[in-house]
Amino acid sequence: SGLYIRLENQGDKYLDGKLNADSAESGDRISFRYIQYTLSSNPDTISHKNTADGAFPTTFYFNDLTDKRACEGWQEAVSMMKFHNAEAKLIVFSKLGFETDEKYVIPYGYDISMTIKK
Repeated sequence: SGLYIRLENQGDKYLDGKLNADSAESGDRISFRYIQYTLSSNPDTISHKNTADGAFPTTFYFNDLTDKRACEGWQEAVSMMKFHNAEAKLIVFSKLGFETDEKYVIPYGYDISMTIKK
């Protein structure tokens, strides 16, 4: 698809010393805290959007492509991050991003932490 992802923290893969089979499934409510930035900015440029420190994260339903609170790139990232408390860095190109960003050529980078609600 063109999504670039680097998993920083695999999340809660193990629960009580055993492999956690409770990974993200279709319909789960996903919460993302993220910092969004353009890849054309100078490294010292302040981020474009930041929900990492706010009171409310961005929430959406996994694999619900009608839910416009998440772009296709985020949905794909959840399938790779899989577990509660996972963290990743993403590069989301405009074709996988939000509809409002489709006209831009420069991709966005995201630093994301994810939680899952069953």
